[in-house]
Amino acid sequence: MKKIYFPGLNGIRAIACMMVFAGHFNTSFSIRTGTAGESMLANGVTCFFTLSGFLITSLLLNEKRSTGKINLPNFYLRRILRIWPLYFLILVIGWFALPYVQVPGEQTSYFLFYLFFLGNFAFNMTHCIWIVNPLWSVAVEEQFYAFWPLIVEKRRVLLACLTFLGTFLLVKVVAKYSGGDGLYYLLNLTRFDCMAIGGVIACLNFRQSRVLKPLLHPVAQWLAWGLFVLWFFRPLRVFSFIDNETFAILAGVLILNVSSNPRTVLTLENPVLNYLGKISYGLYAYNMPVLYLWHYFIPVQTMEQLPLWNFTLPFIVLGVNVFVAHCSYHYYEKWFLKVKTRFGHVSGPAAA
Repeated sequence: MKKIYFPGLNGIRAIACMMVFAGHFNTSFSIRTGTAGESMLANGVTCFFTLSGFLITSLLLNEKRSTGKINLPNFYLRRILRIWPLYFLILVIGWFALPYVQVPGEQTSYFLFYLFFLGNFAFNMTHCIWIVNPLWSVAVEEQFYAFWPLIVEKRRVLLACLTFLGTFLLVKVVAKYSGGDGLYYLLNLTRFDCMAIGGVIACLNFRQSRVLKPLLHPVAQWLAWGLFVLWFFRPLRVFSFIDNETFAILAGVLILNVSSNPRTVLTLENPVLNYLGKISYGLYAYNMPVLYLWHYFIPVQTMEQLPLWNFTLPFIVLGVNVFVAHCSYHYYEKWFLKVKTRFGHVSGPAAA
């Protein structure tokens, strides 16, 4: 199997993980960060979605070029072996932990949403189970993977991707301004458009399109990094209903440059970011169970006795999260990843 490696993508994963962790930590410990904290959490998830669209589309295009077609059964087997083992382990942990960390209003029947990869619908209907609720985004990715290879298979793949993206955005705008609040909220949560943006950038990059040339210029790169950092402290607003898409484009520019531009102004290739990116699925999936179980076993009164507890606590909890993700990756997920390599003509980074 031909190995394809995109430098810097593990670094993007690591950054996105830290954004999500900070947002969850702030919410869990009731730290007031205003819109900046909420924005950091939402944008971290958007980074993951955009990256997924970019990487999966790139791998599918390379497979189609190498073999003349996309092997759909092998594609879905690879996705199952990468996503399902940890996904269902988190559900099992949540099931057994729920009696001890249950939030008022939660019902065990809500697990059915997550069991069938409908966590975004649970979120939309306020039928969440918060200890496993971050899995809603994994459910969205699984829904996207169900049809996206069929689009990439098209002869005019770029046109097909753009048509899908335009149609999704049009339906979202109509829902927004026709009073369909429930549909709009679901579409806003189900960010197929953010993944499609990553896919469109991957198509243009695969073609080495001149359309991307301005985005590869050092000035454009520094501007993108500056906006990326600024967004943490002062979320930028153009139209609220396209905030996610705007950030997805920004994230896509950074993903494009760190992975495919020899003249990238910032390289994210270093051992720490690479390792955190490699175990990023575990970092993301175990985040809420770690926070919930931390609260259960270590009361706030105990934590307040720590020297400089407001400063040290995030690093302690993050360390626990990294340790759990490390053990999960090496002693559980890795076995499935080895099996996964048997079902593909091309492969990307292990976390793909």
